[in-house]
Amino acid sequence: MWAVCKSSVGVADFMPAYTKPPFRPGMSLPLFYLNTSMYSTLLFDLDGTLLDTLSDLADSVNYALSTHHLPLRSQREVRAFLGNGIHNLIAQSVPATLPQADLETVFQTFRAHYLDHCLDQTAPYPGVLDLLRRLQGRGVKMGIISNKLQPAVSELNHLFFADFIDIAIGES
Repeated sequence: MWAVCKSSVGVADFMPAYTKPPFRPGMSLPLFYLNTSMYSTLLFDLDGTLLDTLSDLADSVNYALSTHHLPLRSQREVRAFLGNGIHNLIAQSVPATLPQADLETVFQTFRAHYLDHCLDQTAPYPGVLDLLRRLQGRGVKMGIISNKLQPAVSELNHLFFADFIDIAIGES
């Protein structure tokens, strides 16, 4: 499993002192490289780090596109559009010529559908719960920071990670 983790001071430099190139601050690294004695707090992203959410996101994108008679997107295309928030996901999913007002309508359709279907296929990646259990056993505090909508972040954290993660913050 790979992740970019942030220290409790908010700097994406969670790199062990002995790390040599090709690793550099802010870059993804295998979690087995983490030296938890150096940090008391870890902040994780949710989508694509702790949870495999791609299928539910792709299904909701295609529901919104289909509802508005727009061409559908493959899971591979949806994956490529992820990482800069759900509004950007929809903006990249719709045709570039779509008027802004129609983009907002498609976005609202996506948002409503995803809030109702964010648990259809979503699950933690293999090994994540064991990792969180081990970190908790070492006294590491953990949180989630996501650009996913806050209601979905709260629900997903409660369902999958409530025993390990006390705070989960999403987009409002």
